[in-house]
Parts: sequence; C-alpha cells; structure tokens
Amino acid sequence: MDEERKSWEQDIEHGEPSLWYGRFVKYLRLGSKRSVNAVYKKETKKNLEEPRSNAHQDWYEAAKQWNWEKRARDYDEYQRAEEDRIIEEEREKVLRSGFALQHKRIELLDKLSRKLIRYTNDEEKIWIPETKTTVTTQGKDKTQEQIVEKIVFNAPLFTLIDKYQDSIAKEMGERVKKQELTGKDGGAVEFDIELVGNRPEEEESEE
Repeated sequence: MDEERKSWEQDIEHGEPSLWYGRFVKYLRLGSKRSVNAVYKKETKKNLEEPRSNAHQDWYEAAKQWNWEKRARDYDEYQRAEEDRIIEEEREKVLRSGFALQHKRIELLDKLSRKLIRYTNDEEKIWIPETKTTVTTQGKDKTQEQIVEKIVFNAPLFTLIDKYQDSIAKEMGERVKKQELTGKDGGAVEFDIELVGNRPEEEESEE
C-alpha cells in the first residue's frame, strides 16, 4: 500500500504544475518570512530587467488555488512533531545509558567504596603521623629534621567510606531520611483533642 501523500508534496493527481510546485517549495523554505511576493522577488532578482515591486496577480491566484498557506501550516506542524519525536527518542537514549541507570551508579559507588576499604588494611593509612620539620644551620650547611609530634586517626577516610555506602543504600531504597513534622512557621505541631463523655469528677458528682 502506497504511503498517503502529504499535503505539502506535489499534487500530481490534481495536476499541480511543476513550475508552481517549485515556487511553493521556495515559499516553504522561507519559514517565518514566507510571502508570495518574497518568492517572486527571489526568483526574479537575477533578471536583467528591473523587477516589479509586487508579484503579478497570477502568482497570488496560483498560491490560492494550490493552498500554499494551509500546506505550509501542515508542513510546520509536521516538522514540530518530528522534532518532538526526535527529542523524546534522544531523551530515552540518555535515560537508558550511563549514570542515568541506577545499577551503573551503584556499580561506581561500590567500586570507590571497595577501594577505600582496602586502604583500611594498611595501618599506616589509618594512623597518620603529623610531623614537624626543623632546620638547623651550621655555617653554610643546613640540616632538615622531621620530628613526629603526634599520631592522628584518619577519620576522613572512614567518613568517605560511610558516605559512599550510605549513597548505595539510598540508591537501593534501604535508608529513609528522617522527616520531622513542624507546625506553623516551623513551630511545634498543635493538636485539638475533643473529649467524648463526662469527666470522672462529673460522674462522681452525679452519683
């Protein structure tokens, strides 16, 4: 089955002349600057004679006969729809690749986390010496000496490990951030409690 002819394609069935269809194509390509007169000037600008300021009447009659304006609107709507379709396809490709995919993000976080955890097998990576360099001068000779002042725990390493593992857990939906309820202007939440029935002291007085 042949594909249905689009309105902006040449209407051979109804005898649209190739000459006027070619002019219509030029009209289409002008985009927002479309006008019958613009096509006329574009076609006659190479003419040695001084062109008319406006197109001949037969141009406007042909444009009306072959529905240039409506066909151009159909063409524009089709182009917009095609652009939207292409954008959506590209968007789907992006969302289905790289770090847009959850397992890819988790894979990278796990790799970084494992690398940092391997550092903890080395005591020198856990306990870091803080040193002080002293310089002594004897004549022209200078001597540098490093003195270990204290040993400090490498807390940033473990903080980073926890950060990566926390990110993995959140990606997996295994940790939920604590949410606190607040009242008006960030204050405490106020409740209205309605008691049903008599108070105990009222019941005693009735007896």
